[in-house]
Amino acid sequence: MKKVVKDVLQTDSAVSIKTIEAMIQSSLTEGDRLSKVSLPVHVITSDYAPVNRPVMEKYCKAGFKEKIIRGTGHYPKIEKPEEFNQLLMETVNEIAAGK
Repeated sequence: MKKVVKDVLQTDSAVSIKTIEAMIQSSLTEGDRLSKVSLPVHVITSDYAPVNRPVMEKYCKAGFKEKIIRGTGHYPKIEKPEEFNQLLMETVNEIAAGK
């Protein structure tokens, strides 16, 4: 957490503003972009910030799979890197196996 806070505090505010603007624009077009994906979407999230299931179910025409890392905040890959890497490898292997 200290590393993330330090990084945020050291970031130029112009970069932060552009990032927030891009996030807002991205959320406005998320459904359209997801509907163009012809393969299942795989996501690794935290229980703090799970996916928006209704949006995923509506727009991911080929389906989606969510793996959840429990007990983390917004940055599960930083907070629990071993678990994240394990789930990432499982996901890559599932995709390679056509699942």
